[in-house]
Amino acid sequence: MKQARQIIFFLLMTTSLSIILFTSLSPSWKWAAGILYVAILVSILFVLLLEGRSPYKSLLWIYVLIFFPIVGYVFFLFSGQLEVKGHLFKEKRTNGLEFFKKYVNFPASEKWHDLSERNQNFSNLIATMVASPISMRSTTDLLLNGRETFTAIKNEIQKAETYIHMEYYTFRSDELGLSIIDLLVNKAKEGVEVRVLYDSIGSHNLSRASKTALREAGASVQQFLPIKYGFVNQTINFRNHRKIIVIDGKVGFVGGLNIGDEYAGDMNQMGFWRDSHLLVKGEVLSALHGVFLMDWSYMCGEELLNGKYLETYDVEGDGGSQLVASGPDTKRGAMSDLYFSLITSAKKKSLDCYSLLCSKQSHPYRSSHGFYERY
Repeated sequence: MKQARQIIFFLLMTTSLSIILFTSLSPSWKWAAGILYVAILVSILFVLLLEGRSPYKSLLWIYVLIFFPIVGYVFFLFSGQLEVKGHLFKEKRTNGLEFFKKYVNFPASEKWHDLSERNQNFSNLIATMVASPISMRSTTDLLLNGRETFTAIKNEIQKAETYIHMEYYTFRSDELGLSIIDLLVNKAKEGVEVRVLYDSIGSHNLSRASKTALREAGASVQQFLPIKYGFVNQTINFRNHRKIIVIDGKVGFVGGLNIGDEYAGDMNQMGFWRDSHLLVKGEVLSALHGVFLMDWSYMCGEELLNGKYLETYDVEGDGGSQLVASGPDTKRGAMSDLYFSLITSAKKKSLDCYSLLCSKQSHPYRSSHGFYERY
């Protein structure tokens, strides 16, 4: 029904402008066409203003829609803008919030009082905005480049006993990608549950042979919002930029490195790729895993919310850890609000706490960031 209305609006706007610009009809007809065009445009702008966007983004789209007739509206539609707060992720937003409130509840710790007042306030802000509490029984090890990251990932995959869950924006069938696929195939043949969720645009170089090998070994492979549906349901620009691995509830990985030779520094024409990743252990893995479980359920309908997948193992924490997942499937503006809070409350530096990019979720025309915060 919604798409039918959008098509009707497009046809009426096109017809109105054609009457005004390219016909010799009487002035009364042209006036009527002009009034109809303005009425439709005003209704579109009214919906735009009700979406609660930031002022500069709303103003930008108003300019586009007014000064680029028809073309601006087509761009507005197929960029997926009308889906940001629409039905596309509505149920997922609700389910994700309920999941965090129900399953991500960490026991209080005396170490909380060791945090500064500023960090306590910031932690409370995160918990309020995205229902992700702070964990004092988790550890994070910083991996400074691709060599460190992929060596650690391969080592942990080889140790897997129960399940391996992976979610990536870019997963290539190149030298690095094939080496990881071989490990996943071997673990799947051993009886380990392997699930791989990849973005249909970011992982367009993931070959059919690679996916077939994984499936024949018993792994489950799912793409995020397939491209073939993009021009129908306006999802082409809602991409999944997350990079998540969770293994047996014991260890997880998250950060900025996709799976491809360039991220390992093996493509000289691109130069050395410098990005960071985290190796995560402890109770906060339930939050990281929850992001994967929600995305997996959203795409293939398989519910995995049971004890085996929610079990984690407490470790002696080395600080406070919180996970912030962001994108159109969560509260919009969470990351920008949190960064703004960090910057404006800084006393000595622009960011005086330790932060790294983490869970990026799909969003039109920008990578909506989440990050892992360690105090």
